[in-house]
Amino acid sequence: MYLLGNLYEYIIGPYVSYSTFGIASCIPCLIFAVAFLFIPESPYYYIMKNQRGKAEASLSWLRGDVDVSQELDAIETYAETFKRNRGSFKDVFLNENYRAALIRVQAVYSVQKLCGMFTVLAYLTVIIPSNVGPFTSETCTLIVGVVVWISTILATSLMDRVGRRWLFVVSNVGIIVTMTITGAWYYLDSTGSDLSGTTYVPFLGLLLYGISFCLGVGPVPSLYQGEVLPSNIKARASAVTTIWSAFVSILNTSLFAICIRYIGMYINFFLFAATSVFGLYLAKYHFIETSGKTLQEIQEELTKRRNGEKLTNDEKSPEETLHLHRSNAECNGEG
Repeated sequence: MYLLGNLYEYIIGPYVSYSTFGIASCIPCLIFAVAFLFIPESPYYYIMKNQRGKAEASLSWLRGDVDVSQELDAIETYAETFKRNRGSFKDVFLNENYRAALIRVQAVYSVQKLCGMFTVLAYLTVIIPSNVGPFTSETCTLIVGVVVWISTILATSLMDRVGRRWLFVVSNVGIIVTMTITGAWYYLDSTGSDLSGTTYVPFLGLLLYGISFCLGVGPVPSLYQGEVLPSNIKARASAVTTIWSAFVSILNTSLFAICIRYIGMYINFFLFAATSVFGLYLAKYHFIETSGKTLQEIQEELTKRRNGEKLTNDEKSPEETLHLHRSNAECNGEG
C-alpha cells in the first residue's frame, strides 16, 4: 500500500502544479478518515476496558452473522493473560531475550532505512538522467513505480515458501550489485566522461535496485518485528522501533543531500551498497529465521545464541522454562 501510494504520486505529479498536487495528495487521506469513522473499535480494546457487550457487538460486525461467543471467550482469556504479564519499558531493555530480539529488530530496520530506498523514491525524478532513450525522467519514474509495486506483490507470495532470511540475503546481494554499478556510472559522469549513450545504465540499475529492495529488505522488517517480539512487550518495543526508524530515516535523507553537495551523487549509492554489506553480515550471524516457528521456538533460539551453546529443556532453569511456556501461551492466545 505504501508503494501504491508512491505510484499514485508518480502518476499525477508531473502533470499538475504544486498546489494541485498537494490537494490531490490530501484526497486519499480524507477518504480514509471518513471511511474509518464507520469501523468499530477493536474487540480486544473493549475487553481490556471490561466492556464485554461492546466487544461482542464489534466482533459480530467484523465476523458477520455467526456465533462469536467462543472467540470472545478466547479473547477474554488472552486479555487476562496479557494484563497479568504485561511488560514494561524496563523489561524491554533488561530482559536478556527481549533485549536480544529488540536489537535484532533495530538492526534490520536500520538496513531497510540506510540502504536508501525511501530517499531514492523521493528524489527519483532528480536522480534519473533527463533522457533515457525515448523516455523522459518522469516516464522512467513511473516505470520504476509500477515495477517496484509488482515486485512487492511477488515478495509476499515468496515469503513463506523461501523464508525471511534467504529473501533478506538475496535482497541485500541485489542492492550491493545494483548500487555499485549505479554509483560507478555517476562517478564517471562526475569526472566529465561522455556517457550520453549509456543513460540506460543508471535507469536499469535503479529499476533492479527497487526490485531487490522489495523482495526482502523492504517487507521483511515489519514481519520480523511481529514474529520475534512477544505480545506482552510488542507495543512498547514497537514504539522504540518507530523512534529509531524515524531517526535513521532523517539521518539517511540528510546525508543524501550533504553528500550531493560536498562530494557527489555517486557516493550515496556506494553508501547504500555498504549498508547492504552489513545486511549480509546481519543475515549470516544474527538473523533468526522465523518462518514456520512458534514464539517459543524463536525465544529458545535467542537463548541459544545468547549463551553460545545449544540448551536442552533439562539445562534450563525453572524460571527460563516458565518464561518460554508463558511466551508460547501468549503467542497462541492461551491462558
